[in-house]
Amino acid sequence: MANLRCHAYYCAYNDCTHCKHESPDVNDEAVCVSFLRRQTMKNGDPFLFEYAEDKRFSLKDDEHFLSCQSCSCINNHDRICGANHVRIDVSIDKAKCMNYRKKID
Repeated sequence: MANLRCHAYYCAYNDCTHCKHESPDVNDEAVCVSFLRRQTMKNGDPFLFEYAEDKRFSLKDDEHFLSCQSCSCINNHDRICGANHVRIDVSIDKAKCMNYRKKID
């Protein structure tokens, strides 16, 4: 299980870097295919909202079974990510796994 932190803030599943998707999926190019662009507010700013729950700011581990199709990644173990900590970030309007490391043959 990977401790996942997502920095793709425009993703609908992102809740203060905690991924709300039950089983996120990363394709063979290290792109998170579970990424779903958040609907914006009327003025176009998705960040104009108020947090009413203190629990959102609590520190917690987000352990996920991260499905990974990138068989060339050293963290891929039978199509499940075996990394202890995973960071998803935005790169050219795509959510990508920043922990991708190519296997050395």
